[in-house]
Amino acid sequence: MRLATLLAAALLATAATAQPQRLAGPDTPDPQKAYDAQAQRMGVDLSVTWEGSPQWLEGASVLGNDVLGVLFGTQFLGGSSVSPSEAFPVQIVFSDALETRGQTFRPTGTTGTWSTVGVGTVPGEAYDISDPANPRRLNLVFAEASTPDFAWEPDGSVEGGREWLYVMASDYDSTGQAYAGASFLSGPLEDHVYIFQSRLVDGRSFLEADPSTLTIRPARIAGLEGTPNGSGVDLTWSYDAPPEVAGLRVYTGLTSPASDLLATLPPSRSSYTHAVGGIDLRYYRVEALSSGGEVVDISQETRARPTDAFNTTLLGQLDERGSYGDLWGYVDPATGREYALLTSRNEGLSIVDLDRATPTEVGFVPGITVGTFGVVADAKDIKTYRQYAYLAHEFKDILIVDLSDPASPQVAGRLDVQPSRPDGGSHNILVDGDYLYVVGGRDPGGLRIYHLADDPTDPPLVGQINGTDGQTYYHDLDIVGDIAYAAAIYDQGIDVLDLSDRTNPEVIETIIYPATYQGAHNVCATPDGETIFVGDEIGSGPWTRAFDVSDLSD
Repeated sequence: MRLATLLAAALLATAATAQPQRLAGPDTPDPQKAYDAQAQRMGVDLSVTWEGSPQWLEGASVLGNDVLGVLFGTQFLGGSSVSPSEAFPVQIVFSDALETRGQTFRPTGTTGTWSTVGVGTVPGEAYDISDPANPRRLNLVFAEASTPDFAWEPDGSVEGGREWLYVMASDYDSTGQAYAGASFLSGPLEDHVYIFQSRLVDGRSFLEADPSTLTIRPARIAGLEGTPNGSGVDLTWSYDAPPEVAGLRVYTGLTSPASDLLATLPPSRSSYTHAVGGIDLRYYRVEALSSGGEVVDISQETRARPTDAFNTTLLGQLDERGSYGDLWGYVDPATGREYALLTSRNEGLSIVDLDRATPTEVGFVPGITVGTFGVVADAKDIKTYRQYAYLAHEFKDILIVDLSDPASPQVAGRLDVQPSRPDGGSHNILVDGDYLYVVGGRDPGGLRIYHLADDPTDPPLVGQINGTDGQTYYHDLDIVGDIAYAAAIYDQGIDVLDLSDRTNPEVIETIIYPATYQGAHNVCATPDGETIFVGDEIGSGPWTRAFDVSDLSD
């Protein structure tokens, strides 16, 4: 019998008893790990478990979460032809004794397209375990951002070397020729079911535990949410419990994964109130057990603070679309009414009337879609100039919206901020005076400056800069007078830019600070220009720093 068959049989037998436990450090004996991941943009809840001690892989930090880094296919860029209702459980066995041959993708040219460059290998095998007695072997393909060596081997960098592993829905082709000639980022990679974005755990080596197993299951305990109620947290979820489920367990904890048992409930329950004080952020999860005590289902993990805020009163709330990117305020000059402009990342722009008894969406503009499956290109930021709103998309143009009638917004134009790339877009935008400042998008993603005064619906590009090396990615910026502070998130500090000539911005200083990785996410200056505050997203803490910039030479 093949080794893969033996491993699959053994691992399938143990998967049902997987128990979530706290993540141990690299110098601590590692218990079995289990994590919960949520594909937020498409509403797919996943239960993700790891088996193998020590755990040598974890989710890439750039994802901004502490789970194993598994995403459902439809939430990644151009999307997938596999719909959420078609999700199925998958088990990947990693071992030096196993091999899957599949296509290797890497960026080609400057157009933002990732294309196949040949057959590579993954030290493992993947199976559809919908029928555990007859597991179906699946194709794997992977991406390599650097010069390809045709071997899937994520490293210990923040992004794991951008070695992304794709689990495909198709039956395994041992020649490795399935998907030859395909491309993605400018469009969907057809039928990928899951994407695994991982890195080596600090202090660990590749395949340190051999074999190791990653099991991904659509979570039937879905939509777990925690809402502060002033004296604790109200938990709600949905679950159509199968006949073998005898009860539910609710867990909490100050660290992830939640491991302190709160309550044991009947399977029909879909809510629980945790009476707890304080302001500490808490983690919650729910698991279902059979009559024999085996874990049958695990929810995603959610977070909540028992207290909303001190010395404030909640006046109203609105949550109709989900997965929001940013918001901005707008006052109608004709009526004086106040509106919130809210970006829904996978839907578009929501215009909310704040002068009603409760916040009410009165206008909506669909975002720009990418690929062939109608996935919105991540509506990420929103700013205004005169009566126009500028809706930035991570992977597409800026949509220009006329707000002359907020209840009937009209698209007035589109601004292609990275015309050389079909997936080009922007991560953050800022309006200051008569200029629109655009940062991020695809690499290098520096700063682009547009002049708005003459034609706000078709502003010309007047200046740009990508750092001193031409390759700097700016994630955010703030401006005081003719000085801009740009957060170079990928370990390059804070660039100080001279904007006295908007057609020729220059880097006059770079602020480098001691950190394992300078993951500057955002920067905000005080109005007097004396101090800037910098928040980190990736790397290691401390996470917020204040800099005295009254003397830019020191």
